[in-house]
Amino acid sequence: MRAAHAIWKIACDELGNNLSVIAIPKTMDNDILWVWQSFGFMSAVEKAKELIDYMSTEVKSYPGLCVIQLFGSNSGFVASHAVLASGVCDVCLIPEVPFTMEALSRYIKQILIYKYKVRENPYSIIVMSETAVPADIGSYLDDEVIALTKEEKKELLSYQETGRIAGHTPDPLRTGTLKIVSRVLEQEIREIEGEPWNIFRVITNEPKHLIRAISPSCADIIFGQRLGSLAVDCAMAGYTDFMISQWLTEYVMVPLPLVTLGRKRIPKEGIFWNSVKATTGQPDLV
Repeated sequence: MRAAHAIWKIACDELGNNLSVIAIPKTMDNDILWVWQSFGFMSAVEKAKELIDYMSTEVKSYPGLCVIQLFGSNSGFVASHAVLASGVCDVCLIPEVPFTMEALSRYIKQILIYKYKVRENPYSIIVMSETAVPADIGSYLDDEVIALTKEEKKELLSYQETGRIAGHTPDPLRTGTLKIVSRVLEQEIREIEGEPWNIFRVITNEPKHLIRAISPSCADIIFGQRLGSLAVDCAMAGYTDFMISQWLTEYVMVPLPLVTLGRKRIPKEGIFWNSVKATTGQPDLV
């Protein structure tokens, strides 16, 4: 969106060319401002929910915990919607809501011990966005069991200071975050006395690129067709420097200077996030 606005500014404002520049809100992260849902988002949620169900079946077969990492460079829309739809997760971690490994470990151990007493088969699912970085990462950067690389430490510290990603999430940030969450949890759980805790397994799953490669849903195909045809109609009518957006039941034109002000995020005190917490049962993990 910033690039589209820059093209218009150079071509029209500075060079004087009569050029129509129209953007459409395409990202599965759903983090574009001033659009109800971006093109690709619900397709990603459908596939993520399906994969969560698969991994839930897997960890039920033995005492285990699965940490599933999904895309979400600055927002947790895909992770939270997939968790809400699946109904099988104990925790959802998103970048908008702070958490610490100390609180997360304590809560997960409580959940597993309770399940062991009731069902004799403790298992759990945690879904996290790729930039859901724990607030207490400083305690784990030099942990030999976690074994972070220099690049991972650098990216984690940088993100902790700024709290923002300019473009795509750096791979070292993704891998470093997943290492900390999964390996710290495994360490903590195995410190519980007796079986099955001493052999408890924590596995990870990163279906992000698989989700990116899926075919779009029927709803997204129709949505994409509508966005494309409206973009052409508006261009032929002489409009420029805007994004075609759907807001509730209406299609509207949003000026690109408004779209590029920031990114859409989940309000941590909002009704939606409270609904996710009610589904998982998780408390505030700080």
